[in-house]
Amino acid sequence: MGTQIQARKLSPDDFDGYEGLNEILVKTRPDVIQDIHQSYVDAGADVIETNSFCANAVFLQEYGLADSAFELNEKAANLAKTVAQDCKSRPVFVSGSVGPTNRLPSLNQISWAEMFEAYHDQVSGLLAGGVDLLQIETCLDILQAQIAIEAANSAMKALSRPVPIICTVTINSQQTMLLGTTMAQAITAITTLPGVCAFGLNCCEGPHTMRPSLDQIAHLSSLPLAVLPNAGLPENINGVMSYNLGPYEFARVMHDFASEFGALFLGGCCGTTPAHIHELKKAVESMTPQKKC
Repeated sequence: MGTQIQARKLSPDDFDGYEGLNEILVKTRPDVIQDIHQSYVDAGADVIETNSFCANAVFLQEYGLADSAFELNEKAANLAKTVAQDCKSRPVFVSGSVGPTNRLPSLNQISWAEMFEAYHDQVSGLLAGGVDLLQIETCLDILQAQIAIEAANSAMKALSRPVPIICTVTINSQQTMLLGTTMAQAITAITTLPGVCAFGLNCCEGPHTMRPSLDQIAHLSSLPLAVLPNAGLPENINGVMSYNLGPYEFARVMHDFASEFGALFLGGCCGTTPAHIHELKKAVESMTPQKKC
């Protein structure tokens, strides 16, 4: 989503004074967000993600918009749901994107209660807007992931609207999370939590660095495997972030992940364009993944 927003070269006026806050575009330029969703549906995506990655009160308070979290998430879900429902050729589902905050609870930068409330409000807005599932993604801190999952379950119970949760963490080239958490520790801490229906990796330094951790997940986790890497490593070219992994190579690596590790949820993160998703869909649509243990 972020890469596609950047590619549209929007002006500061499009952000209504909140330049850099992509999540505000669901209010100020809903046409742009729906056009991006449509481009991925046209490319063959079966699931589209809401433009809500940073739409939690902890992050939004940096812009003075903490009280707008529910509204922004509900609007983000509504926009994606409209595009999904307009697709008559196949079912398209909407995943509510729930990203990390800009503070880490494991470092005592934020209290459990404040983070729980922020995630509860965000998820409540996504559920009210009609998401079909939740994606708690780019998890940097195990405690942050656990709080987000607990808040999501609480919001679903309060609204009597249960949906599946996919949780994905991000790792570095040493195969650990930001604070040094190993993949085995992450699997133990997350995969047994209520409501989590799939576990895996997203973002990272592209798909190639994921392989050792994917092998661990395939052996240690009983949940379906989700893989959503970046399109390689980013480069700043004339002020624009560019990624070095093209659609064909991306699709080939993802095909291997489905074949080798039985990955069931395949998608893309930063830098993955509709062309990447189109090639990915072609590469795996005839496959029947088998879980490798």
